[in-house]
Amino acid sequence: MRDFGGFDASVDPQGAEQGQHLSADLTVDFLTAVRGGPATVRLPHHALDIDIPEGAQDGDVLELRGQGGEPPSQTGVPGDLTINLHVRPHELLRRNGLDLYMDLPITFAEAVKGAAVTVPTPRGEYEVNVPSGVHTGTKLRLAGQGVRRQGKEGDFFAVVQVYTPDFVDEEIEKAAEKMERGYSEDVRKDLKL
Repeated sequence: MRDFGGFDASVDPQGAEQGQHLSADLTVDFLTAVRGGPATVRLPHHALDIDIPEGAQDGDVLELRGQGGEPPSQTGVPGDLTINLHVRPHELLRRNGLDLYMDLPITFAEAVKGAAVTVPTPRGEYEVNVPSGVHTGTKLRLAGQGVRRQGKEGDFFAVVQVYTPDFVDEEIEKAAEKMERGYSEDVRKDLKL
């Protein structure tokens, strides 16, 4: 939270002297921006608790009337506060508009046979069905579980990442050789420049 600024007291349309208008930067966690929730803004002489609206995004500007500087006289009115919102990146989640994306690691066996996999989302855990024969990069969609903002909602996509075994013995090697029969065509047939 930095770069506090403001400008001199002015007069509102009714003629009352107005306190200083202030601006402040506020950085919040990714999930606070998605879900909405409480946050604290540090101002030059005090801290102010505010509510972040659901679906807020990096670069949003929040205008809080009457939350700026105190008026110069008892008959005046407080100034306004402008908050420039910054959102920290998340180590697992990515946002594109109202849609959320998360890489979903699965084992080679799950990719071959298919599986039901539990996926964490900002609103709880959901089960997705990984189809048999799935490829890395396949997007599994959870409708309506993305960002909700101003009456609209996005989707949540679990992006499949197939992990090969980190331990290979003779039995696994033989199983892998048998799997070669499952490919109907050369997987590199389109690698031509």
